[in-house]
Amino acid sequence: MSIGAWEIFAQIFAQQLDPLDAKRVDALADVRARHMDEVRSLRNKCHRLAADLPPTKDLLTLISTVEAFLRHNVNDEIAALFDLNREAVGGFIEAVLTDEKSWAAVAAAIGTPFAGQPLLTAGAAIATVSSLGAKAAKSAFERRSKLKASDYRVLYRVGSS
Repeated sequence: MSIGAWEIFAQIFAQQLDPLDAKRVDALADVRARHMDEVRSLRNKCHRLAADLPPTKDLLTLISTVEAFLRHNVNDEIAALFDLNREAVGGFIEAVLTDEKSWAAVAAAIGTPFAGQPLLTAGAAIATVSSLGAKAAKSAFERRSKLKASDYRVLYRVGSS
């Protein structure tokens, strides 16, 4: 690994691991043991990023150059990765609130008990659960797909543990 790629790798991880304590070391060791493909993906990304680094004179200059480079080119992408959960919940709520069938199912589930028809009540409840469940599953699959496509997914895993 080139020194530039290593410094990028180290600074990216430092954002997730500082302050480093025993719990984080154990979590990192677990991630490394079980998800080495994700570590390799990040390492390869760091090599690609290092190719875009401006040349530096010495190690101290490299550290500050990498800091600025990450701030301008990488940190927003990593932050977006950590917003996936919030984005997934927002997508789920939007899908439910903008779907006529979901509204109809919820209205039926609320209204049918007053009609005194237990079969209709059960059907409306099943329709409501089905509609909400499908939307929740779609939101989760989209989140997982975005996460899987990111070279930074190991950071998400480390940050979540």
